[in-house]
Amino acid sequence: MEAPDFAKLITESAEILNEAIADRMVEVLNEAYRLDPECIAQLMDGPIVPCNAELADHSTIQIWDHLDLATLERLADQNPDGESKTAGVRVLGLLNGFTGKYPDGYGRIAASYEVDCPVHGSQDGIVGDICPACIARNPQKDDEDTVEDHELILGKLLGFARVDASKHQVSAQGPDSGNP
Repeated sequence: MEAPDFAKLITESAEILNEAIADRMVEVLNEAYRLDPECIAQLMDGPIVPCNAELADHSTIQIWDHLDLATLERLADQNPDGESKTAGVRVLGLLNGFTGKYPDGYGRIAASYEVDCPVHGSQDGIVGDICPACIARNPQKDDEDTVEDHELILGKLLGFARVDASKHQVSAQGPDSGNP
């Protein structure tokens, strides 16, 4: 009879526990969002807070390390000690630290948002894509309002969901999805 691989059993047990904790965190986040959507949206959409290299290198906390120029300039303005801080963290990245990251860096918890066009409102698509309504309205870019001016942006917070470990996609959207 082969001896049990205790290290493997411990690792598998930790993964099961992390998944259960993530499920419960999504449940509580969605409950809080149902109770006060404005409060929770402000917490989640708050500014990226600059962090030092030690926090940026944390093994489970999700860090924003590919920051746009405007964010980098804001972080520099908020950093009077002179230490170069090119990474930052938000609440969701910290919460994901409780349950760890998947091997490629995805956390187990995601925030679901509407995707909006600044001109046409809510749209189907991915942030950064060109608005489908803008393309349909002006496929040749022949008027003053160029299509490039209407990239899709994050809209309203809808709620929270689990990230599908196998596909790294949100498993369900919003607090009314029936997903725990």
